[in-house]
Amino acid sequence: MTCRRVTVKETATDPAHRRTEEEVYRVRADHSTVAFVNRPGGSLTEAADLTAELYRTARVRR
Repeated sequence: MTCRRVTVKETATDPAHRRTEEEVYRVRADHSTVAFVNRPGGSLTEAADLTAELYRTARVRR
């Protein structure tokens, strides 16, 4: 599982429209399944839980 917290800065000519946001990206993968979650403003723990649940749900067992 890979996790990154990214700070996104939007630039605009008008200073009133400039903003900075934090986003959390979490990826879990193996040879046949990929789960990716992007949580703007979310916590690392929430993203980890959601990614693990998504991965378990999508995983195909033979």
